[in-house]
Amino acid sequence: MRNKVYEIITNKIIEGLQNKKTWLKGWITQLPKNAITRKPYSGINLLLLSLKNYASPYFLTYKQARQLKGYVKQGEKATIIIYWKIKETEKNLENGETKKETVPILRYYKVFNLKQCEGIEIKENKEEFSPVEKCEDIISNYKDKPEIKQGQPCYINSLDLIRIPDKNDFLNKEEYYSVLFHELTHSTGNEKRLNREGVAKAVNFGSDKYSKEELIAELGNAFLCAISGITNKVIDNQQAYINDWIDVFRKDKKILIQASRQAQRATDYITGVIKISDTQKIAEDIINIFKENKVLKVNADYRKLYDDLCKFLNGLLK
Repeated sequence: MRNKVYEIITNKIIEGLQNKKTWLKGWITQLPKNAITRKPYSGINLLLLSLKNYASPYFLTYKQARQLKGYVKQGEKATIIIYWKIKETEKNLENGETKKETVPILRYYKVFNLKQCEGIEIKENKEEFSPVEKCEDIISNYKDKPEIKQGQPCYINSLDLIRIPDKNDFLNKEEYYSVLFHELTHSTGNEKRLNREGVAKAVNFGSDKYSKEELIAELGNAFLCAISGITNKVIDNQQAYINDWIDVFRKDKKILIQASRQAQRATDYITGVIKISDTQKIAEDIINIFKENKVLKVNADYRKLYDDLCKFLNGLLK
């Protein structure tokens, strides 16, 4: 039954590739703004603050944090922003008269993001997030999932960490789960899980290997959305996202099918259908047999052999 779902979703996305769609980001990225005035920053300050990877768009000074009955967390570092203060002066002229002049003086402030503070709540007119039970079940069933923190969407393999915007920053709850499923699929490529080349090894942005991994992640997302019953809300955006990467392969639909097979395995891993412990147990059994029959040398590197066997067995399942 599940294999049939994978096939239906893959075919539906392939159909969508015939009508190229534009991918829409499912979360809201607001311009950096002051937490007190709610006015967006401009000029160089807009650039300086946009470079910071915070989920909240709000910034404020230490004094403003205290004004809102909150405080800056210990150890947090400020971001410098600048402003021009206009100072009026009087210049004495040779004829004895005075002339008013304005002199711009450069000043700076130290500001902190709202996420660097505690005790401050900024209310916005947003619909309260309502979890989807089946989606939450999938996330909780991913037994060795990476840590999940707020930030711009990404999976960082070296830290085994997923970053994702706040739930309330998404256009709807289905888009939140869709983006999270995409990053969860990436995380299955970690060397301690399925050891997928596009994740476990360094690859160049835009390369075939990078693009294939993006296809795997978005197909895995599509499969997980289908399992949880939210496909109809996000399928168009999934097709459009995949379209952006499939161009690298010059619209070779075979690549999509190959990526689909690996996405299916990633989905099965997340939902607990297959477990990495299965291959680890087999590897341990093989080494024990080698030991009992004295196949290996006395000083054999068992740890390396174990790792190599796990990689080999995982490769057979790809």
